[in-house]
Order: sequence, then C-alpha cells, then structure tokens
Amino acid sequence: MFTHRITICKLLGFPIKIDATWIFLAAIVTWSLATGVFPDQVAGLGNSAYWVMGAVAAAGLFASIIFHELGHAIVARYYGIGIRDITLFVFGGVAAMDDEPPNATSEFWVAIAGPIASVLLGAAFWLIGGLLPAAAEGLTPAAAVVQYVGMMNGMLALFNILPAFPLDGGRMLRAALWSLK
Repeated sequence: MFTHRITICKLLGFPIKIDATWIFLAAIVTWSLATGVFPDQVAGLGNSAYWVMGAVAAAGLFASIIFHELGHAIVARYYGIGIRDITLFVFGGVAAMDDEPPNATSEFWVAIAGPIASVLLGAAFWLIGGLLPAAAEGLTPAAAVVQYVGMMNGMLALFNILPAFPLDGGRMLRAALWSLK
C-alpha cells in the first residue's frame, strides 16, 4: 500500500512515517483552509496570514491523526501486540500491527482507543479555543485555528466509529461479533 515512506520521528518508541501521498493531502488541506475557510471566519487579514493559519491548522490536524494512531499503538502495546510504525497517508493514518489481536477484548480496546484519543484531544482544543480572547469582529486567528483543530478531532472520532471495516467502528463490530461466537 505504501510505496514511498519517510520516517520523520519516533514517538514513545513508535516510528512515525509519512507516505508520499500525504504531501498531496497536506497541500490541499492548507490551500482549502487558506483560501476558503479562514477568510470566511476571520475577515480583514492579508493572504499570507491566511496561508500561515492554513499551514498551522493542517499541521495541527496531522498531529491529531498521529495522536489518534498513538492511542491505538499504546493500547496495542498494553495487550502485547507489536506496532511496526505509524504512517500518515492520503486517507489519514494507520498504526501497522505486527499481528492480529489475540482476542475480542484486545481487538475492541485497540480499536476504540483512537476515537477516545480524538474525542479527548478535540474537547481540549475546543475548550482552549473558547478561552482565547475574542476579537471585536468575532474569532481571532488563533481561536479560529484552535477551534478548527478541535472540530476536526470530533469529526475524526465520529467518522472512525462508523461500523465499516477497516475503520475503528468496523473493528469494534468485529470484536463484538467475535465475542458472541
């Protein structure tokens, strides 16, 4: 699946990699935020300010995906399941397990750990965004970026709990069916 991966760092002992397709996604996300989303939310800034906001928000989104995948990886490690690496690619991220979970319980908790991490991170960002000072016209640039990252974490959690394999919800459904069998 991944052909051109680059290791960017190691977090908690897990290699973090990006696939070449991720660069395409990063450019599209930054562009769409800089030219569409943030000019509508925070009026009156120059183009360079919107591009900086877009780049910072895109970096926050991708850091959030790594955080989500770290949730899976940490719980997998708890259950003795090896994780080769975490890779960001055009469709998001994946924590590549060395083996399948040994039982339904471990499958369920590894699967739900990512959405739980995203919900917690999203709530933290949303709270911080609400605490930032407001501008007379509405959101400040910092509040707009922080609230965007918070909202995207909530959406990431909701999307991932859909009961469709290989999404986390599909893995949770598989664990539930496995435990019944």
